[in-house]
Amino acid sequence: GPEGAHVFNIAGESLEVSAFREELVRQCPEAAELVSVEGPELPVPGAIDGEALGGAIDGLARTSLADGIEQTFERFRALHGAGGLHVADLDA
Repeated sequence: GPEGAHVFNIAGESLEVSAFREELVRQCPEAAELVSVEGPELPVPGAIDGEALGGAIDGLARTSLADGIEQTFERFRALHGAGGLHVADLDA
């Protein structure tokens, strides 16, 4: 095959945005007042084949939606606790 950089699809769990919001609210109930889902679905494929990436990287881990949201919350809480999360440019 050709030499050079490889290009891969990064596939994951395919779900509707409303399902993401449900998991977000399950883990962070106050998000119910902050995050809403409206309008038509995005015109993107429902499932993307990411098998080539898994074949190129041995032991590639898959992160579930629930774990990804949990890990994101943990990281932001750690950054905030360490003073590394600056919010001066956000609306109150």
